[in-house]
Amino acid sequence: MTQTAQPHGFVTKTVHWLSAGLIGYGCLKGLDNVSQLANTALFQFEVVFALALAALFVLRLFWTKRIAAES
Repeated sequence: MTQTAQPHGFVTKTVHWLSAGLIGYGCLKGLDNVSQLANTALFQFEVVFALALAALFVLRLFWTKRIAAES
């Protein structure tokens, strides 16, 4: 089992940096207090943001599994 490492493709790099950017944004934006979630618009934004990040992680998982299966 001597496989040589292959460089990551455009999609893998894009998903990686998009994930990193969203995590960074989430950390910087953050809430000052949990009571802020009483604001319906802010709560909805937080839910959509979390779902988008989770979807990106699932996409990343399936993409890397697909690429690994091909090599």
